[in-house]
Amino acid sequence: MKLRHWTKELPDSHAWKPLHHDLPSDSACKLESVPIIDLNRKNAMELIGSACKSRGAFEVVNHNIAMSLLDDIESARKRLFSLSTQQKLKAATRFKGPKSCHTNN
Repeated sequence: MKLRHWTKELPDSHAWKPLHHDLPSDSACKLESVPIIDLNRKNAMELIGSACKSRGAFEVVNHNIAMSLLDDIESARKRLFSLSTQQKLKAATRFKGPKSCHTNN
């Protein structure tokens, strides 16, 4: 059985749900912040695991990555996300993308 190829369609499980304009007022909404994890802490690995399980995202501090590299990554991210979907699919197809484990050969 072959499932959809990853570059052709977005799986329903990854699609964003439409935003509802009838959200409760700010006083009724409690927004939680993204956890900030200091890599100098002894329990940083456990904190990362916990953040992944509970929030799905986190911010890292004291990572010792050069700011120039972070700037280059941010620049590349902006260029990537500014491409049209067609251009992204073309690039993914050109480089074959990751091998899919969702096909039976």
